[in-house]
Amino acid sequence: MCENQKQTGFVQDGSFAEYFIADERFAAKIPSGVSDAEAAPVLCAGVTSYKALRMANAPAGARIVIAGACGGLGHLAIQYAKAMGYEVIALDVFDEAKEVMTKELGADFIINLGGEKKSVVEKLNSIEPKKPIAASVIFAPALQAVSDAIEYVSPGATIVTVALPSGHFKIDVVQLILKELRLQGSIVGTPRDLEKAFRYVAEGKVKAHVAEKPFSCANDILKDLEEGKIRGRAVLRVAEN
Repeated sequence: MCENQKQTGFVQDGSFAEYFIADERFAAKIPSGVSDAEAAPVLCAGVTSYKALRMANAPAGARIVIAGACGGLGHLAIQYAKAMGYEVIALDVFDEAKEVMTKELGADFIINLGGEKKSVVEKLNSIEPKKPIAASVIFAPALQAVSDAIEYVSPGATIVTVALPSGHFKIDVVQLILKELRLQGSIVGTPRDLEKAFRYVAEGKVKAHVAEKPFSCANDILKDLEEGKIRGRAVLRVAEN
């Protein structure tokens, strides 16, 4: 949250460099046995999803919602959540392939926002057995996702929002107060968070779904991202052997 930060790729060169010198105080060691392609998504999507779940502060065994579950962050968040002992409801617009992948990642319940014309609350209320929803972690870049979460979470829950849609979302202040909800923002994580995120990877509990491509495919990958064709994360290999 430093006001004078210099983000690589935004104001600091080096994002696409094969080698980059970093201050060791802000670096984390990549565990042995974890390939570069497997490690790359953890350095952003992994640590961000891990940190957001930590900020949710839900008790072990609690039922939580991950909104935007089949995206690059969401597919990692499902795995971190399961490794932390949570019961996971995956919330997104699913096609058949994404639904299969989400089940394989360990989601306990899948709620498809496409298809039948029911509200999110109605779809969540159809889950059996009934159980309080202790937290919602939002990776979907949609303003409505926050408004919906205020409706469907249980009293005392925490809503953590990570996605950055433009504009302003509406808050039902009455529900926020009567249910004593906590609305929390979360961005990336600390080097210590990154070390813990890597620990789950090293233990085999979390694995990014990776499509590895040569750097020459960068424009094609960006187009696929825009069209929602990427499942998990795409990794560009700078040095093309």
